Amino acid sequence: MMLVRQELYAVLIMLIVLLTLGIASYVLDGSHSAFAIPYEETLSDGTLVSHTGVIESITATKNGNHHILNVSGVVVFIPATIETTLLSKGDTIELTGEMATFQGKREIMLTDTDIITVVS
Repeated sequence: MMLVRQELYAVLIMLIVLLTLGIASYVLDGSHSAFAIPYEETLSDGTLVSHTGVIESITATKNGNHHILNVSGVVVFIPATIETTLLSKGDTIELTGEMATFQGKREIMLTDTDIITVVS
C-alpha cells in the first residue's frame, strides 16, 4: 500500500510535532525554570529569576500564613499555598520566582508553579 503525497506530508508533520513536544518536555522538565535568569536586585518586577543560597531565616507573616525567607541575603516571599515544612534554616536551596517590590524592598516572589529544591 503506497501513501499519496498528502498522506506523506501529514505523517511527516505529525512526526515533527511529536519530536518538538518531546524536546520541549525534556528541556522544560515540567517547569519554566529553564527560562529564568540569575537573580540581580536591579532586574525589573515580573522578571523570572533563579537563585541558589543558604536559608538564613524563615519567618511566618502575621497574616495569611505566608513565609519570608532570607536566602543568602535575598528576601524570598512564599505564599501559603506552597509547602515549606521541609525547609530548615541552614539548608542550601535552589529556587525560581518572579522579581517583585514590596514596601520599597526587592524580593523574589514565588507562585504555585515556581520551584524550590533543597540541595543540601
